[in-house]
Amino acid sequence: MTYLRLNFHLTSFILLCIVLTCCNSLSREQTTDTGISVYATNMFITRAAKDEEILKGQMLEPGKIKDFKGLQYFDPDSTYRVMAKMHWIEKEKVIFSTNTERSPVYYTFCQLDFKIGDSLCTLIAYAEDADGKTGLFIPFKDLTNTQETYGGGRYIEVPYRGEKDLFELDFNLAFNPYCHYNHGYSCPLVPAGNRLDLPIKAGEKKLYD
Repeated sequence: MTYLRLNFHLTSFILLCIVLTCCNSLSREQTTDTGISVYATNMFITRAAKDEEILKGQMLEPGKIKDFKGLQYFDPDSTYRVMAKMHWIEKEKVIFSTNTERSPVYYTFCQLDFKIGDSLCTLIAYAEDADGKTGLFIPFKDLTNTQETYGGGRYIEVPYRGEKDLFELDFNLAFNPYCHYNHGYSCPLVPAGNRLDLPIKAGEKKLYD
């Protein structure tokens, strides 16, 4: 095992200890609901696994791998784990623009209406197939972009399990397009309608300025 990987695993272990003993943003829920604690722990494990995937898959641009110390995240926060009302809309084929010449095709799947604090919000969920069998793709922008998060916006990708009325929308799962790590990737651009007029301080932060 190289010195870099040894250091990386040691850092991951230390962070795990911090998460298990602190998780300040969820401290109130943790004292009353063991499920939240399990959720936060699982979130950390998932994030650590993604760090390993980034390294193993060489997803970073050459020259930046040796300086990689892990992706950056907001602390897990239940404020940004909401139940959204599903509104069924016509399944329209949408050709997404990307940062390259690629033009992936998605279908509008449903409209998600939800509330964060006092703000009423709406996002459109997309799918690669009209039935959502491949899962839902929810790209979005918010007021943290460029300052705390990637300027191009972030994505949420989740399975569709046949929900008809309410859908759990968890912004703690938000992640950066891979083109933020490496310009060689082709990434769908966030549609103009999927922009939130509030800061979403959950999920992945930007890795580079």
